[in-house]
Amino acid sequence: MDKPGRAEEPYTPEGPLTILARVRVEAGKQEEFHHLVRGLSADIARFEHGCLWYCAHQVLGSNLDYVIIMRFRSWADYEAHGDTAHMKGALPGLDRLLDGAPQVEIFGPID
Repeated sequence: MDKPGRAEEPYTPEGPLTILARVRVEAGKQEEFHHLVRGLSADIARFEHGCLWYCAHQVLGSNLDYVIIMRFRSWADYEAHGDTAHMKGALPGLDRLLDGAPQVEIFGPID
């Protein structure tokens, strides 16, 4: 696949990719968020062999801001991630805990 000539053009990298999702949790819902993410992380490790790494981090100096870093073997593994039973089950609860939409960035390898 050719790389795009402009930033607006879609690009599906070959090989592994990294996803960075920034989220803000509603005040008072942090412990519920921690519980949900811990369970989700365990399910991903158990059922998604194409997800090489899934880890949530709290932003230092903030008790509401988090980043979730994911590493997938391929674009197909990333797309399959959203179709898993554990993700479909977790998303409604996650949406209820967040203050706004996640900010997602997708990174591909440098050739």
